[in-house]
Amino acid sequence: MRAINFSILFLLVETFQLFSLLQAQNINASVNRNSILIGEQIKLVLTADNVDVKKHPIVRWPQIPDAFNHFEVIEKGKIDTVSKNGVNHYEQTYILTSFDEGSWDIPAFNVLFSKRSTRNPVSLHTPSIKIKVYPADISQLKNYHDIKDIVQTPEESDHSQTKTNSVIGLIAVIVLIIVLWAVLKRRRIKSKTLAKKEMLNSIDWILEQLTLLEKKQIPDKDAVKEYYQQLYQLCRQYFSIEFDINVLYCTTEEWMGILGVELDKENKAAFYELAKKADSVRFADRDIAENLNEEISTARNFVKALHRLKTGKS
Repeated sequence: MRAINFSILFLLVETFQLFSLLQAQNINASVNRNSILIGEQIKLVLTADNVDVKKHPIVRWPQIPDAFNHFEVIEKGKIDTVSKNGVNHYEQTYILTSFDEGSWDIPAFNVLFSKRSTRNPVSLHTPSIKIKVYPADISQLKNYHDIKDIVQTPEESDHSQTKTNSVIGLIAVIVLIIVLWAVLKRRRIKSKTLAKKEMLNSIDWILEQLTLLEKKQIPDKDAVKEYYQQLYQLCRQYFSIEFDINVLYCTTEEWMGILGVELDKENKAAFYELAKKADSVRFADRDIAENLNEEISTARNFVKALHRLKTGKS
């Protein structure tokens, strides 16, 4: 009987926590227009309001592919974060277009929150949005003329035929340019996707990037800040790749809270000191240019330790 009562109490607590999470977080998706002509652009904005970073941090932001459901991503903005009193607002803007006539849905995208730890996540989703894509209207083009039957007159028949051929040729050129642009765009997206997959599956990439960063010249204070920004972001990116948890938009404290891997104490402590130093250089007016090679060495040992932990290799 006690076991049954405990189970009921546990379920009530879990339900209350989930309800409070659903009430607190405000996840939304909006567009600046619900209908376009073929090839026109739409602005899609994903937002997450009232995110309590201590109780319910975001562990995964929506990863929108370059092409989906008759839409193509023209531009992908950065995730903007505004923090106030421990509550964050997240916002990311996408520019979309479509070359397929019809009525299409921008699907719901999931945002993954942590209730108490990353092992007990909750997924909230944005609303889906219906977009109407109309065929291109060329009737308002300045050089467009409707095709009519040719009136045969001794003086003007040849001129009319030439004019009609010019209009047909102009339309053919416009259509050819649109088709070529769409084909080149799709090929570029495909090549970018393949290159990204090759990068995500190899530790050689991160080690090469750290080596390139190590060889950079650091002439002034601004270059030092840029150096630490690149070093810190490379480590974040590699962690996100290896453990499939997007921490690119997290603060240092949020990331360290998510970093629940069993690294050896020496590497873990050394990298935590590097992360704090990187924050102090990037967000404060300080010029710390000593021991940059040691910082690269610390980052290199950190990513190697992550790789060993992920693969189980010693």
